[in-house]
Amino acid sequence: MNRLEALFRGIAPSGREGLRLLVIWLAMSLVMTALGPFGSYHEVPTVPRAAFWFGIDAVAIILGLVVRRATQGLMAGRSEWVREGVSIVIFTLLFSLGLDTLIAVIGHHATPIPPLAEIVALVFVITLAVTAAYRIVGEHLRSGRKAPERPRFYGRLAVGPQSALLRLAVDDHYVEAHFADGTSQRVLMRFSDAIAEMEGVEGFSTHRSHWVAREAVRGAARHKGRDVLVLIDGSEVPVSRTFRPELVEAGLIEES
Repeated sequence: MNRLEALFRGIAPSGREGLRLLVIWLAMSLVMTALGPFGSYHEVPTVPRAAFWFGIDAVAIILGLVVRRATQGLMAGRSEWVREGVSIVIFTLLFSLGLDTLIAVIGHHATPIPPLAEIVALVFVITLAVTAAYRIVGEHLRSGRKAPERPRFYGRLAVGPQSALLRLAVDDHYVEAHFADGTSQRVLMRFSDAIAEMEGVEGFSTHRSHWVAREAVRGAARHKGRDVLVLIDGSEVPVSRTFRPELVEAGLIEES
């Protein structure tokens, strides 16, 4: 597996999230085609205009996924609203510059080039609308299905978790649980029992003393010939030869 494929697997949506993005992409593309911003409604025929906006909106969604995942990883300790706000600002700037360049290259014969400030303002407003729609559609889909049960392991914690559980590790006779907000708790129990009680959360054993949640994995690296998984909080978890094939199959590390 090459690095590009590993990156794609890391950001590619699945299941209901993919359905949400598909609905938003179609709706957004149809609206932009109908509105024809930047003078394209009167200057560009319908079919080329539709092809342009369907393609541009597909790129926007992919860029949005990359920016959102990177922001979540680099700002794991911040609140969800802060991470969302930073993602919107970064996406708006990157996409606006790209769109301005594209219009200047291929659109200058068809329609006047709009000011960059106008592009930034429009992209910002649309990004806010799409983010809100993404959340609304997600809430609607979640309301239509039974909420997942909490892993039994959480019932053993002295204090209920305030953020997502990233990994479990063996610490003498204890299991140490590490969370996205930087906190950790120790529980006196067998490691195998702790993993069994994390049912409902997709995760992988990486070593006889380590287990990680899939959503916590940001990437992989090699140090002195040894594989490690890099988590969204910056921590690294060793990978043993025993568990490496399963991680390769899951797309978390590259096949040698």
